[in-house]
Amino acid sequence: MPTNSSSNALYTKNMFLESCYELKLDLAEDLTTKRIENAYLIFEKEYQNCLNKQVSPHFELSVKAQARDYLLKTIQSK
Repeated sequence: MPTNSSSNALYTKNMFLESCYELKLDLAEDLTTKRIENAYLIFEKEYQNCLNKQVSPHFELSVKAQARDYLLKTIQSK
């Protein structure tokens, strides 16, 4: 059975990968605050466009915001 620290490391790694996936960020490129914010803004604009057209967005903006916040916190802690 994994220890708390190893399962926490796995959770952190998964959250990092999941967050990159949510924002469609290429892991081959360096993550910067600007890249993360720009990726989020694309989804924010798409979300607003859907609302303007009275179409239900195919994603939750709150999930994208959570991914953005996690990644920003992660890169700022390094």
